[in-house]
Amino acid sequence: MRVIIASITAILVSSVSAFAGMKPIITNIPTLSEWGMIAMVGAIGVIGAIALRKRLATKVR
Repeated sequence: MRVIIASITAILVSSVSAFAGMKPIITNIPTLSEWGMIAMVGAIGVIGAIALRKRLATKVR
């Protein structure tokens, strides 16, 4: 939540600064690297497979 508020604040400050003719403030936004994205997809896949197995195991036929 803090990141979202900080991002919105940075955008608003940059917009006001640009409108006033001042130099805009550039803020870096953290992102995942290629390997981080691969690991995230793998983790989500494993969690999804576990959830699916539990759902199918508890399903009454």
